[in-house]
Amino acid sequence: KRAEIPLFNVEKRDKKTLSLCIERKFYKKVFTILQGSCYNIIGVEYFGVARALAWCKQRLGIFIGIAVFSLLCAFSDFFILRIEVVGTGSYYQREVIALLNENGVKVGGAYRAEKSAEITAKILAFKNVSFCSLKKNGSVLKVEVQTSASSSLSARGALVAEAQGTVQSLIIVRGTARVAVGDEVQKGQELVGYAQSEDEIIMASAQILCRMERQVQADDEESALHGCILEIESVDGAEILTQSVTAQADGFWVEITYLVTQSLNM
Repeated sequence: KRAEIPLFNVEKRDKKTLSLCIERKFYKKVFTILQGSCYNIIGVEYFGVARALAWCKQRLGIFIGIAVFSLLCAFSDFFILRIEVVGTGSYYQREVIALLNENGVKVGGAYRAEKSAEITAKILAFKNVSFCSLKKNGSVLKVEVQTSASSSLSARGALVAEAQGTVQSLIIVRGTARVAVGDEVQKGQELVGYAQSEDEIIMASAQILCRMERQVQADDEESALHGCILEIESVDGAEILTQSVTAQADGFWVEITYLVTQSLNM
């Protein structure tokens, strides 16, 4: 008391024993005063605000977990954890997801609402698509694609090559690939066939890079080139890329590269 040290819970246990509590900040001074005496430290506790802070410190992991969980709950709606393509046009799922990824909308990323109008317009450009909408519910992005009720997938059979050349691209919605991009194919060769039975409808498209090299007898370069171009244009989906004519002693040498784009039910 002379040292002005506040005492708490003072209790006389017996004639020679006194039990008391002091604030932590006075413990060095008390030990100095008690030099030469016999004493035991039974326990140390925090009081008031210090006690509450100590309790929180011992349970810091729990509070961190609560904070992380709260943040996840608060911000989970800003990210996409799953993409669903629904509707009668759900068979366009692969193309829709590829289109979303190209526009920065993907699983694990933030939803970019400003892109929805542009993405919707591109999906509506798909064949037979009459309606499309993007709706985000929580962490799930739902893309509804509806096709026209009047449209029908009536073309039967496999997708076969219209010309000889190299496969440049191959898109398959339904069916099984018989060739791969980069393969050399012959005219009439099957590109996409049935997966299981001939009752299935194949939906696929392909592009074949073709090359015409031919010796032509003609009066001039224009006539030589014209005949070859007419033959190429008779192929459905043909688009001329490059052309050249070289005069020779016995006629003209014609070289033309062209791309044939063909599809079935797409």
